[in-house]
Amino acid sequence: MVDAKSLASLSELASAFNSASDNLNKSIQKLNKQLAAMNIGLEFYLGDPSFDDGDDRPLIASGKLYNNDTSPPSTYEVKKYLGWDKLGDEWQLAIKTVTVDHLWNDETREVEPVSDLTYKTLLRSSRETRLKAVDSIDDLIRGLESYVLENLQRVEKMAELAKPK
Repeated sequence: MVDAKSLASLSELASAFNSASDNLNKSIQKLNKQLAAMNIGLEFYLGDPSFDDGDDRPLIASGKLYNNDTSPPSTYEVKKYLGWDKLGDEWQLAIKTVTVDHLWNDETREVEPVSDLTYKTLLRSSRETRLKAVDSIDDLIRGLESYVLENLQRVEKMAELAKPK
């Protein structure tokens, strides 16, 4: 039988947590507005090797999972990256999900990785993902700052190269 005190305590905690979660969404919206006002115009995903110093450090990683529905059975993994991106018509905090299926290729007789990418706004991501993202927001801002500086230096280099000699 369920302990009535534990159930009552859980109910109170759930109510407080739901209220705090609503405030989290408001904070994400405010940060989206602050960053959008900067008009950066560059896509960036923290820990994604294509943006961030070559290291693969996803926000969330499933590790190797098994799919017994294929013949032969295969493995796959899911990685989620926190970033800044233009989704729809708005620049905003986003989650890029990379699903890599390791599928058997009969022609090459090898297992080959096949990637699928999906994008979602942070605000529309699961509560668990939004909560996990909180721990990485500072790192995202610092990474985005470095990425903007790196690209500014590229633009300045091109301007220097284009000067008449």
